[in-house]
Amino acid sequence: MDTLKIKTFLLIEKYKSFTKTAEKFSYTPSAISHIADSLEDELGVKLFVRKRNGVELTKSGKALSSKFADIINAENNLYVAASALSKQNSSSLRIGTYSSIALHFLPEVLQSFKKDYPTVNTTILVDDYMQDWLENDIADVILADELICTTNNWQPLMTDEYVAVVPSDAFSGKDEISPEEIYVHPFIRPDEAKLDNYLDYSRFDEIIPVKSIENNSIIYMVKENLGMTILPKLSIKSLPDGVRAINLNPKITRTIGIVYDAKHASWACERFSKHIKKYIK
Repeated sequence: MDTLKIKTFLLIEKYKSFTKTAEKFSYTPSAISHIADSLEDELGVKLFVRKRNGVELTKSGKALSSKFADIINAENNLYVAASALSKQNSSSLRIGTYSSIALHFLPEVLQSFKKDYPTVNTTILVDDYMQDWLENDIADVILADELICTTNNWQPLMTDEYVAVVPSDAFSGKDEISPEEIYVHPFIRPDEAKLDNYLDYSRFDEIIPVKSIENNSIIYMVKENLGMTILPKLSIKSLPDGVRAINLNPKITRTIGIVYDAKHASWACERFSKHIKKYIK
């Protein structure tokens, strides 16, 4: 049975009019009347009573109404399920994030994600400035701190602590240092806005600013005794010989979170969001 006939029946029931039903389908009233006749002939049951002021269902029509609605609901559910399978079989996901997350955290997450969703094609986009990436359709989801993601959709995932990165022979015997102890050394300034409220840059005699999406160059500057710096722990999972990390007192942290456009999120985006929350938990 053609579901167009069933949809026509349900609209006639709703509007009690061939004319209004015809407007919804962009058909003529006579065409709708023909469809109604065809449905009655196919079922061998009188469904409609034509009146001057419209159309009403017969007792048989009323008895079959819920059955017709079930058929249309089943058809809709079928298309929804098929659409989900289609997206699952050919999905892509663009993740925007910092280099520290892309290098030292995301690979483990993606390895786990790929086991559950092997057909999702993932692209990693690395930058320090991602404020408009969702609006401009550059990325589907962003992993960043609260300074980047200021929208209400940002959801915190984990805390990342900052540490001092110093030459191995500096601060001998100490396992933590304060800003006061840092001011007396040359400082290699990373592009970390979080530090602006932690340090008073006017107190340094020498500052070497470095703007880069990765921190390896800064770490190797420390190795060459050009100064010391402060970086998130995610940036320093593997330090070269001649460099070590020291905790800060007082501590300073950043919160890494996830943000995406929930209203227009893809199947892959929603699955990744759920997966990374579960992974961290």
